[in-house]
Amino acid sequence: MSCRRSRDFHSKALGYDQDYYLWFADQAQLLRAGKWHQLDVQHLAEELEDMGKREKRALRSRTVVLLAHLLDEAFWPNTSLA
Repeated sequence: MSCRRSRDFHSKALGYDQDYYLWFADQAQLLRAGKWHQLDVQHLAEELEDMGKREKRALRSRTVVLLAHLLDEAFWPNTSLA
C-alpha cells in the first residue's frame, strides 16, 4: 500500500471531527482534482460560512482600533511619545 493510499484511508476513517487538519488538506486536494462527489460538502459549507464570519469580525475589530487611534490623534495630538 502506497503512502498516498494509506493517507487517504486514514483521513477518511478519521474524518472531520478527529483530524481537522488532515481532513482540510484532503478536501483541498479533492477540490483541485475535481473529485466533487467525494467532497464533504456539509462540513465544507460550514467551514466557509465560519471563515466569512471570522474575517468579518476581524475587519470590524481592526476598524474599531483604527478609528480609536484616529480619534485619539485628532483630539489629543500632543500625547504621542514621538
